[in-house]
Amino acid sequence: MSKNSVTVNFLVVAMVCTACSDAKSATATSTSSADATSIAIDTGLGGDALDSGTPQSDAGPTGDGPACTTDTDCQTLVNLGTWPSKPLAPCAMATCQNLRCGVAAKPAGATCADTDNLPCTHATCSATAACENTQQIDSGWCAIAGACIAANATHPTNPCLQCDPAQSKTDWSPTAKGSPCQDSLDCTVDSCDGKGTCDSSTLKADTCLVQDGGKPRCMVKGEPKTADLTCQICDPAKDPKQFTDLGEGAACTPGKPCLLGLCKAGTCESQGANPNSCLITADDACVAAKALNPQNPCQICDPAQSQTVWSNLPAAAACTSDDIGCTVDSCDGKGTCLHTPDDTACADKDGPCKTGSCDAVAAKTCVALPKDPTVVCEGDGVACTVEVCDGKSNCNATGKPTDTLCDDKVACTLDTCDAQKGCQHTPQDTACPDGNACTADVCDAQKGCSNPPMSD
Repeated sequence: MSKNSVTVNFLVVAMVCTACSDAKSATATSTSSADATSIAIDTGLGGDALDSGTPQSDAGPTGDGPACTTDTDCQTLVNLGTWPSKPLAPCAMATCQNLRCGVAAKPAGATCADTDNLPCTHATCSATAACENTQQIDSGWCAIAGACIAANATHPTNPCLQCDPAQSKTDWSPTAKGSPCQDSLDCTVDSCDGKGTCDSSTLKADTCLVQDGGKPRCMVKGEPKTADLTCQICDPAKDPKQFTDLGEGAACTPGKPCLLGLCKAGTCESQGANPNSCLITADDACVAAKALNPQNPCQICDPAQSQTVWSNLPAAAACTSDDIGCTVDSCDGKGTCLHTPDDTACADKDGPCKTGSCDAVAAKTCVALPKDPTVVCEGDGVACTVEVCDGKSNCNATGKPTDTLCDDKVACTLDTCDAQKGCQHTPQDTACPDGNACTADVCDAQKGCSNPPMSD
C-alpha cells in the first residue's frame, strides 16, 4: 500500500468520525472548527435565503458544513434537525460536496411543497430555484375560486358553464351551444347558447308564457286566468305572451266545471248547471247525472228531479250490501238503505223440529231455531203413535198411541193402535147382526160384514 493511499483512508475515517461528533454536538462550541461551521451556515446560508425560495448553496464549490461521504449523510442531519440551524427552503437540497455537507438548488421541475392546500394542484421548482405552485393544476382538473373542479363538471347553479381544462383551468367555460339546461319554467324549451347562458326563448306547443302580477307564469291552451276570471284565457294561436279576452257572449266556465256560463263585459256569468249534471248545494260539488251520493247509496244525481239536491232512489232499488247473506239490501224510497232479514234464504237450516231463520244482529247469518213442543213429528216409526218436538230441535222417540189414526173404513173391525205393532184391525162378528135367526153374522177384516145361511 502506498503512502498516499494510507493518507486518504485516514482522512475518510477522520471525516466520518467528525460527522458523528458534529451531529451530536451541533450546538456546542468546544472546537474552533465547529464554530467556523456554525458561523458559515448561519451567515452564509441563513436569513431570508433559507425561507424565501431563492437559490441556496454553500460558499463555494466545496461544502463547509459537517463532514460527509454521501448526500444521504447530509440529508440525515437535516431530518434530525441538527444541521443546518434553519430549515431548508422548498427548492434547496442538502448535498455532500468534497466530503463536506452543503446546500444546493434543486433542479428546475423538481417537486416542492404545495402551499395552496388544493388536492388538484402541484408545485415545482423554477430555474431560479423558486417554488411555484400558482396554476400548476393537475391534468383533468380546474382550480376555480379556491376549489377543485373535475373536468366536464357543470356549475352548481348554471348548467351552461363547466370545467373545460382545454379552454381554461382557472375559470368556468361555456358548454357547447344546444346543451340541455332548465330554467324554473316548465313551458319553455331550454338549451345553452354557447356563451354560458340558458336560452328559454322558445315555448312548448300549446302553451303561453305571460306576466301575471309581475311574475312569469306558464299556462296551457284554454287555461283561464283564474277560476273566477274564465273570460281571459291562454290562446297560443292569438298571443302566447298575453291573456286573450273571450268575446262578448262566449261560452265560459263560471268557477265550477258543471256550470254553464257566458262572458259579459269580461266576466263569466253563470247560466245554471249543465243539463247532464248536478251542483249539490250542501256539498258545493259538481256531480255527473246518475252518480250515487258517496255518503248515501240510496241517493243519486237525477237532473230531472233536482240539480241542487240529491234525489232518493225508488223503493226496492238495490243498495250497498251489509255482507250478511240472508238479508235483502234495498232502498225504502225515502233515502235509507234497509237490510231486511229473509228467512227463506235459510231453508237449509230447516228440520222436523227446527226452523231456519236469518239472524242479522247477533250471528249475522242463518241460524236454526227449535220448533215449539206442540209440533207433531215422527220419531218412532210407528204411524199411529203421535210424537212431538222436545223444544230443543229434536223429536221425542216415544209417541202416544192414537186409535183414531187406525181407521180402516171396515165397520165391523175394532181399530186400535199398538205402540210396537202399529194399527190392529180385529173383526167383530157382533157388529154384523141382520136380525135373521137362519143366518150367521160374520165379520171379515177385508170385506166387512156378511150373513151366510146357516146349515141344517
